[in-house]
Amino acid sequence: MYEEVKDGLIRVLSKVKDIDIFFEPNEDIDEAAEYFFVMLKPIMTENLGKDVVGKSYLIDIRYYLSNWNYLKYMAMAEIIEASIRPVISCKDFSLYVNETEVTIVDKELHVRFSVDITYKEESVDTEEKMEKLDINI
Repeated sequence: MYEEVKDGLIRVLSKVKDIDIFFEPNEDIDEAAEYFFVMLKPIMTENLGKDVVGKSYLIDIRYYLSNWNYLKYMAMAEIIEASIRPVISCKDFSLYVNETEVTIVDKELHVRFSVDITYKEESVDTEEKMEKLDINI
Protein backbone atom coordinates (compact mmCIF):
# COMPACT_ATOMS: atom_id res chain seq x y z
CA MET A 1 0.00 0.00 0.00
CA TYR A 2 2.86 2.39 0.90
CA GLU A 3 4.47 1.98 -2.52
CA GLU A 4 1.20 2.63 -4.36
CA VAL A 5 0.63 5.86 -2.38
CA LYS A 6 4.24 6.88 -2.99
CA ASP A 7 3.91 6.26 -6.75
CA GLY A 8 0.71 8.33 -6.87
CA LEU A 9 2.45 11.24 -5.12
CA ILE A 10 5.44 11.02 -7.47
CA ARG A 11 3.11 11.13 -10.48
CA VAL A 12 1.32 14.24 -9.14
CA LEU A 13 4.44 16.13 -8.03
CA SER A 14 6.27 15.38 -11.28
CA LYS A 15 3.52 17.24 -13.12
CA VAL A 16 3.75 20.19 -10.69
CA LYS A 17 7.43 20.83 -11.33
CA ASP A 18 10.26 18.83 -12.87
CA ILE A 19 12.56 18.74 -9.84
CA ASP A 20 13.93 16.02 -7.55
CA ILE A 21 11.51 14.27 -5.20
CA PHE A 22 12.89 12.61 -2.06
CA PHE A 23 11.06 10.31 0.38
CA GLU A 24 14.05 9.51 2.58
CA PRO A 25 16.63 11.82 4.14
CA ASN A 26 19.49 12.02 1.70
CA GLU A 27 22.96 13.38 2.33
CA ASP A 28 23.35 14.05 -1.39
CA ILE A 29 20.63 16.72 -1.43
CA ASP A 30 22.13 19.87 -2.85
CA GLU A 31 21.10 22.67 -0.48
CA ALA A 32 21.38 25.12 -3.37
CA ALA A 33 18.83 23.14 -5.38
CA GLU A 34 15.07 23.23 -5.60
CA TYR A 35 13.34 19.99 -4.54
CA PHE A 36 10.38 18.24 -2.91
CA PHE A 37 10.81 16.15 0.22
CA VAL A 38 7.77 14.02 1.05
CA MET A 39 7.11 12.50 4.43
CA LEU A 40 4.64 9.65 4.16
CA LYS A 41 3.90 8.50 7.69
CA PRO A 42 1.45 5.72 8.59
CA ILE A 43 -0.52 6.95 11.60
CA MET A 44 -3.08 4.19 12.07
CA THR A 45 -3.90 0.67 10.97
CA GLU A 46 -7.24 -0.73 12.01
CA ASN A 47 -8.92 -4.08 11.45
CA LEU A 48 -12.44 -3.23 10.25
CA GLY A 49 -13.76 -6.73 9.88
CA LYS A 50 -12.97 -9.98 8.17
CA ASP A 51 -10.10 -9.23 5.76
CA VAL A 52 -10.94 -5.48 5.72
CA VAL A 53 -8.23 -3.07 6.85
CA GLY A 54 -8.25 0.68 7.31
CA LYS A 55 -5.03 2.70 7.15
CA SER A 56 -4.40 6.38 7.69
CA TYR A 57 -1.37 8.27 6.45
CA LEU A 58 -0.09 11.73 7.30
CA ILE A 59 1.50 13.26 4.22
CA ASP A 60 3.80 16.27 4.44
CA ILE A 61 4.97 17.62 1.08
CA ARG A 62 7.90 19.96 1.65
CA TYR A 63 9.11 22.31 -1.02
CA TYR A 64 12.54 23.87 -0.74
CA LEU A 65 13.77 26.77 -2.83
CA SER A 66 17.37 27.88 -2.27
CA ASN A 67 16.65 31.58 -2.65
CA TRP A 68 13.91 32.16 -0.07
CA ASN A 69 10.88 33.96 -1.47
CA TYR A 70 7.55 34.09 0.38
CA LEU A 71 5.47 34.88 -2.71
CA LYS A 72 7.00 32.00 -4.69
CA TYR A 73 6.26 29.63 -1.78
CA MET A 74 2.62 30.73 -1.60
CA ALA A 75 2.26 30.37 -5.37
CA MET A 76 3.72 26.85 -5.15
CA ALA A 77 1.34 26.01 -2.28
CA GLU A 78 -1.61 26.90 -4.51
CA ILE A 79 -0.25 24.78 -7.35
CA ILE A 80 0.34 21.77 -5.06
CA GLU A 81 -3.11 22.08 -3.51
CA ALA A 82 -4.76 22.30 -6.93
CA SER A 83 -2.85 19.17 -8.01
CA ILE A 84 -3.74 16.98 -5.04
CA ARG A 85 -7.31 18.08 -4.39
CA PRO A 86 -9.79 16.55 -4.42
CA VAL A 87 -8.26 13.24 -5.56
CA ILE A 88 -4.82 11.65 -5.95
CA SER A 89 -5.02 8.66 -8.29
CA CYS A 90 -2.98 5.63 -7.33
CA LYS A 91 -2.61 2.30 -9.08
CA ASP A 92 -5.83 0.56 -8.01
CA PHE A 93 -7.50 3.21 -5.86
CA SER A 94 -7.90 6.93 -5.26
CA LEU A 95 -7.01 9.07 -2.25
CA TYR A 96 -9.49 11.77 -1.31
CA VAL A 97 -7.91 14.90 0.13
CA ASN A 98 -10.44 16.97 2.05
CA GLU A 99 -8.31 19.49 3.91
CA THR A 100 -4.76 20.71 3.64
CA GLU A 101 -2.64 22.77 6.01
CA VAL A 102 -0.04 25.12 4.53
CA THR A 103 2.83 26.47 6.63
CA ILE A 104 6.32 27.79 6.11
CA VAL A 105 8.86 26.57 8.67
CA ASP A 106 12.62 27.18 8.48
CA LYS A 107 12.35 28.42 4.89
CA GLU A 108 10.52 25.28 3.75
CA LEU A 109 6.97 25.19 2.48
CA HIS A 110 4.88 22.42 4.08
CA VAL A 111 1.62 21.20 2.58
CA ARG A 112 0.18 18.66 5.04
CA PHE A 113 -2.88 16.45 4.81
CA SER A 114 -4.08 13.05 5.89
CA VAL A 115 -5.74 10.31 3.90
CA ASP A 116 -7.67 7.21 4.88
CA ILE A 117 -7.55 4.01 2.86
CA THR A 118 -9.84 1.03 3.28
CA TYR A 119 -9.04 -2.16 1.45
CA LYS A 120 -9.62 -5.89 1.50
CA GLU A 121 -6.60 -8.00 2.34
CA GLU A 122 -5.97 -11.15 0.43
CA SER A 123 -6.93 -13.88 2.84
CA VAL A 124 -4.59 -16.79 3.27
CA ASP A 125 -6.45 -19.92 4.24
CA THR A 126 -4.38 -21.58 6.96
CA GLU A 127 -7.05 -23.86 8.37
CA GLU A 128 -6.97 -27.51 7.41
CA LYS A 129 -9.83 -28.58 5.23
CA MET A 130 -12.15 -31.28 6.44
CA GLU A 131 -11.98 -34.49 4.54
CA LYS A 132 -15.04 -36.30 3.33
CA LEU A 133 -16.18 -38.93 5.77
CA ASP A 134 -18.15 -41.84 4.42
CA ILE A 135 -20.33 -43.57 6.97
CA ASN A 136 -22.61 -46.50 6.30
CA ILE A 137 -25.48 -46.85 8.74
